[in-house]
Amino acid sequence: MTNECVAIVAESKLFRAGIKSLIGSQLLVAMEADCAVETSRWHAAPNLILVDAVEGNEASVFVDLDARFPRSPVVFPTFTQNPTALARTRGVGRLSREQAVEWAVVGPVARASGLDIDVRKDQPYLSYADLGFEIVVRPEGDVLARVVVRALEMMESVRLIREALLSLPPGPLRATQGLPEIPAGEATIRTEAPRGEAFYYVASEGGASPARVKIRTPSFVNIPAIEPMVMGQPLADLSIIQASVDPCISCTDR
Repeated sequence: MTNECVAIVAESKLFRAGIKSLIGSQLLVAMEADCAVETSRWHAAPNLILVDAVEGNEASVFVDLDARFPRSPVVFPTFTQNPTALARTRGVGRLSREQAVEWAVVGPVARASGLDIDVRKDQPYLSYADLGFEIVVRPEGDVLARVVVRALEMMESVRLIREALLSLPPGPLRATQGLPEIPAGEATIRTEAPRGEAFYYVASEGGASPARVKIRTPSFVNIPAIEPMVMGQPLADLSIIQASVDPCISCTDR
């Protein structure tokens, strides 16, 4: 599997998570129908993908992306022009840059508080360095900033998918047959998940199964930061503040 193909899979998962949380599933279903692939089934595995989602269908993918998501940097007006939405989000649940550092938040939560951090930029992996990846940062640190960051990151994901498709060479889907032999030892890796940095640790004794796997998910570090966000805020705002962090409760069990 080529690095560009991995980038398409990774960004598609990021895009799906963001678009579904912001504007629901109706548009996503329409996109999947146009692209002749269900993005939730773009499975990734070592050195391969399981479905050739774009071969012979590149033109329709580009038409769909251009029609539904113009290249100009536009944020969905619902969140930036609607008075009710602005009243519920602007200045609400603020997390300052200093607090973001203190609470060690990651991902959109950190970038919405002015922290210019993203594993795809800080330690580029796969083909991100070749795709001209740009970080989205806002300084306000409130609920509105977190919404805007996620919306603009979806637009960046669309651009990354387009760039990856343009540079995707022909070739087999699988670089190797079967799983590679894993020697004894241990390894760590950082990746940028939709909610922020995910940290993986794997230990092997040379067998078919790992001896130990540990995953530090972004929600594990982002959820505690809700505490300073809600201090002094009206009770009615607590739910939207929590939602703006996009917490995954089950992720904290890892």
